Amino acid sequence: MDAAGSGDFTSVSGALAALTKPYQMIVVKPGTYEETLRSTRYPVLLQATSGSPYDTVLRATTNAPVLYADKDIYVTGFMLTRTSQSRHRGFEFRGTYGGMLNCIIENHYYDRYYGGGAYLETPSHGEFRFVNCLIQKNKVRHYGGGIYNEGGRLIIDHCTFFGNRDIYSSGNALFLNRAGNTEISNSILWDHDDQEIRADSPVVVQNSLVRGGYSGSGNLSADPMLRQGFLHPDSPAIDAAISDGSLAYDLFGNPRANGAAPDLGAIEYTASAIDSDGDGLSDDQERYEFLSNFRRADSDNDGLNDYQELLVNDRDQDGLTDYDEYFTYFTDINNVDTDGDSISDGEEIQKGLNPLEWDSNFDGISDADSSLEISLNMDIDDDGLSNRFERMNWTNHMLKDTDGDGINDLLDAYPLDPDFWEFRPNDTENPTLIITLIVPSQANLID
Repeated sequence: MDAAGSGDFTSVSGALAALTKPYQMIVVKPGTYEETLRSTRYPVLLQATSGSPYDTVLRATTNAPVLYADKDIYVTGFMLTRTSQSRHRGFEFRGTYGGMLNCIIENHYYDRYYGGGAYLETPSHGEFRFVNCLIQKNKVRHYGGGIYNEGGRLIIDHCTFFGNRDIYSSGNALFLNRAGNTEISNSILWDHDDQEIRADSPVVVQNSLVRGGYSGSGNLSADPMLRQGFLHPDSPAIDAAISDGSLAYDLFGNPRANGAAPDLGAIEYTASAIDSDGDGLSDDQERYEFLSNFRRADSDNDGLNDYQELLVNDRDQDGLTDYDEYFTYFTDINNVDTDGDSISDGEEIQKGLNPLEWDSNFDGISDADSSLEISLNMDIDDDGLSNRFERMNWTNHMLKDTDGDGINDLLDAYPLDPDFWEFRPNDTENPTLIITLIVPSQANLID
């Protein structure tokens, strides 16, 4: 089938309705299919032809699961997502046997209970497998931000759970309810906080990286340094998996292992200068630096490709475009003050300072202190106190009213305490600061 019309059907729902016997295969060409699917007729194999799930998208526009199945189903190579106006889980399964291979389930919010990304309810002898799947940015009110499982056996291998959330912390990645057994291996669970797995049934976790840690053989808890599900070159998940060799490829068809051993999670780290989407940025730059989609030239569909966005965007609001920061000044596009000297990158460029050095002229004095020294006798905030005096007494030389109580620092006996400003002689505590005004010798007094 093909959304463009060259196949036997132009919709997946049309192909599902045309099934005539169990376990027929529906082959789907790349495209975005805006529909909610119900597989209730026969067990089925649903197969995308592209090597990337970003190319074959099932997108819901109504408040229903993207894919519902009460018969056995095996799904390969799809992204399940939805428009921002619709709310429900991504996948709901009430059959006996099934699996997902090389799939992405993302951006679902179910404002009720039981599974933001996926809901599984199988009989005790049933089984469902997730292999090479990226399950990210899903949310539920209660019971499993990523997956809710009840009943049968659940197997998770080489999957990545990232940015999922159970609002009431009953399992950001997984809620495992009642009878059944769950086996997790070679996977990454790094979501909203360290409440990753809520297990009311037996679970074995091994050779996996879990936020907050989890008991089991070979498990890790260090930050996997994920960027939209992709591994940073310094990630501890690289070469950390243990595999029997049966899984030869990752989510995007890259060979496992790419290094000394397979990587944890759904996506094998591959250093690359390739520009898959032709937007002028390499795949690695998009994955690890700009956090844009390396398979879509215009990640946010705003009419500008990702390279053009860099020319106009200033994501850290430091006065420099992302392009200038990355390609011209080599500063951090996500940090307003790359060198940590308390002067923004943009301001340093304006002043002729080095935004990569806290002490641009190597005189042992930070750029912030050097700049301030020039004007210590000035009164930048015009509150009647010199910059030097304010620094010595811990008030803010950039604010007339440091503690925000409505009283100028000059007149405030307690300039660091918003609850008091007038000095009380009988107070058992000394004021934070007492300011004594001395008449200058050169002043002309007026009666």
